[in-house]
Amino acid sequence: MNKQQLRELLFSMTESELNYQQQPKKSAPFFQRFDEEIPTFNLMNAGHNNKFFANDKRSLFKNSTIEFVQHTRFSNPPLHKHDHLEMTYVYRGSCKQVFTDKTYELTEGDFCLLDSNIVHTLYEVEEEDIIINIVLQKQFFTDSFLNRLSEHSILSQFIIQALSENQQENFLLFRSIVPQELHGLMEQMLIEYFRNDSYTAEMLKSYLFLFLTTLIRRLDHVTTNERFDRSDHTIILPILKYIADHAADCTLQHIADLFGYHPNYISKLLKDHTGSSYQELVVAQKIKKAKYLLSYTDETIQNIAEEVGYHNLSFFYKKFYAQTQMTPRDYRLASQQRLETMSPHSDQ
Repeated sequence: MNKQQLRELLFSMTESELNYQQQPKKSAPFFQRFDEEIPTFNLMNAGHNNKFFANDKRSLFKNSTIEFVQHTRFSNPPLHKHDHLEMTYVYRGSCKQVFTDKTYELTEGDFCLLDSNIVHTLYEVEEEDIIINIVLQKQFFTDSFLNRLSEHSILSQFIIQALSENQQENFLLFRSIVPQELHGLMEQMLIEYFRNDSYTAEMLKSYLFLFLTTLIRRLDHVTTNERFDRSDHTIILPILKYIADHAADCTLQHIADLFGYHPNYISKLLKDHTGSSYQELVVAQKIKKAKYLLSYTDETIQNIAEEVGYHNLSFFYKKFYAQTQMTPRDYRLASQQRLETMSPHSDQ
């Protein structure tokens, strides 16, 4: 399958979609089968004949920790929840992402990450609207996958927390910040998904890692005045971005003034969504930068301490050791030895 064939497949109408288009209320009887007031749908066990989640054209893998499902157009699902994680990507067009207390209009390029058990639904998915759901069992996020992803920034740590920890009913909404590179990666993932050979599972894991890393890289270039909904789940991202960029001299009061919230609210927001206090996040970012400078520059330890915001060298040593269990000097020596070992000329 090539990209043109993929696009033709995504835009073609299924029998279910044609029926729903002609009879908009036809999907209601299917959902009435569920007894719960807020039903829990498990896409992993939906089966190939499920009228809403999948059909023979967009069938699900069996016994897999990752699935791709195109949202059935013209269907009217009720508010529901899942026992898995879900990533909703607007490939083309628009839709409405509905939660119990708020509705968001999603447009092309928007990307929403949903934690398990969050009550939600999608509305107003018409013929030209192509919505892709990536369905993930929590087992998908192995320790090795998370360790690779968590090396990048405090933003990536927040994404990992939202996806993999025991927190429930969280979501992250990235609005119109997805570049064409991500659109291309999504198409490559879908093509690989439909290929479905013995290498597909590992390929999809690698593609998704690239997708999330590219998203994190893009976030690292987002300024605080870009378009984010001012909700708990989305205002946190520019706050974390600001901390990452200004860890050496930022204060909680200044951040509160900048974003228009009380300092206590900012502090609670950070703790609730990252599991770390404001001060812990700042220290982690300072030490992260210090580790980089120790590894890749010849600056003195005194200068590095001041550059990352510590004017008391003893205090810097104390904080650095608490984070790394090494002194700055020992860390620099170990880093230099590691880099020498990695050098292509190290065995000459």
